[in-house]
Amino acid sequence: MGGSSLAPETMAKIFEGYIEGAELRILDSTIPEQVKEMDEWVDYGKTLFIVSSKSGGTTETMSLFHYFWDRAKEKAGKDFAKHFIGHHRPAVNWLRWGRTGLPGCYDR
Repeated sequence: MGGSSLAPETMAKIFEGYIEGAELRILDSTIPEQVKEMDEWVDYGKTLFIVSSKSGGTTETMSLFHYFWDRAKEKAGKDFAKHFIGHHRPAVNWLRWGRTGLPGCYDR
């Protein structure tokens, strides 16, 4: 959310059209209409969700994570978790995420 989305937005511009068939979409809003629009766009069997949080507990980020995690569980079948990657700084306590089985969400 906020300044944290600047890097992905920059990468999206740099790599636009670089990998045929790939598209980077960024959801930086909890406005219901924007979440619904993204939900309708997502192909849950093909989409990779990259969930990034410095603190690991930002309400907006965690709300979006849980929303799309539940939708993927519903739509992508038993292997839905492979469509999610968590990115965080090493000092973050990821117990909130680790219980989900999200790849990359563990203490080192």
